Amino acid sequence: MNTMVNVLIHTGALAAFGFVARFLMTNWYKTVAGRLTMCFVSAASAILILAVLTTDLGREFPGRETLRLITYFLINVTLWWSLAVLWLDQKRSRRERTSRDRPQ
Repeated sequence: MNTMVNVLIHTGALAAFGFVARFLMTNWYKTVAGRLTMCFVSAASAILILAVLTTDLGREFPGRETLRLITYFLINVTLWWSLAVLWLDQKRSRRERTSRDRPQ
């Protein structure tokens, strides 16, 4: 079971790196959806990097606590930003729907 988990951690980290590398070659930063996607994949990558290092080096490698702090900070920023974007988009959508439904 542990071997399978290790394989999944390592292959997931490779996939995340591949996605980020490929995505960086696009104009991802031009849209909110692109920026959110990059943030989510970056957060997932940070989690997987932490898991790879913990798997390969053990639980007490140098800099682990700093990396954990950065990872959890990145996750929080991503989730709070996503919540704000969702809230603002829903608000904009309601406003547009209301103005469209008003008689001219």
